[in-house]
Amino acid sequence: IKIIQSKKISEEYFNDLNKITQIKFDYKNKLSPEVATTHYASLLMDYKPEDILFAGNIFKEFNEPLIRKYLDLFTLDNLNIYFLSISFETECELTEKWYGTKYHKESIDITEKEIDSYTCEHYLDYVPKNKFIPKNFEILPTPENIGKYPEKIIENKNCEVWFLQDNIFKKPKAYLVAQFLIPNNLCNFSEIKNRVISILLEKIINQELGEWVYMAKEANVIFSFSITNNKCQIIYCGFNNR
Repeated sequence: IKIIQSKKISEEYFNDLNKITQIKFDYKNKLSPEVATTHYASLLMDYKPEDILFAGNIFKEFNEPLIRKYLDLFTLDNLNIYFLSISFETECELTEKWYGTKYHKESIDITEKEIDSYTCEHYLDYVPKNKFIPKNFEILPTPENIGKYPEKIIENKNCEVWFLQDNIFKKPKAYLVAQFLIPNNLCNFSEIKNRVISILLEKIINQELGEWVYMAKEANVIFSFSITNNKCQIIYCGFNNR
């Protein structure tokens, strides 16, 4: 927290966040009636009725003093730490009046001096510039005589590419599935060793891509990588521009 408080408030990061939230709002997927009703009704506790459609979704004004004010509220004076475990039951001499839950409370034995003397070995900073934020939302023109089924547009000894253009929803989005086929005799999942190795490889690849996948998801891009007994599969869903 001390390190975060010492950082300069980044207007560039705020602007990226502003663009992302605006895009998510402009191209928000449809909600079911019951989900939408519950969601918007709960917002009435905190927002005016005329603001609930975009409340919590749109950030227009960069206000560094206000952000700094809230960051500075992280102090020892208003810090609560909760330990939840049935093993503490014998130490809980107090009883909460509504549900009868047993609990115990005591002051935190830590000082500002101890915190200032602590050396954090972790690197904490803003994420890099997000390259996945789209800028162009132009709808591609619909070709003449477009079919309703995918058509093969590339074929050679190494790959096949199939394509279908959306002419119903007309959104500047793409859905891409890439499948790398694995010979059946190379990765037989009936052997537990092969299955374990494939799970480890899948986790390693996803871990290696972690920072990129995080930024992609922040920009409303869905990405996944998985391995089955006959293929490695990548799924991407997002805006055409990125």
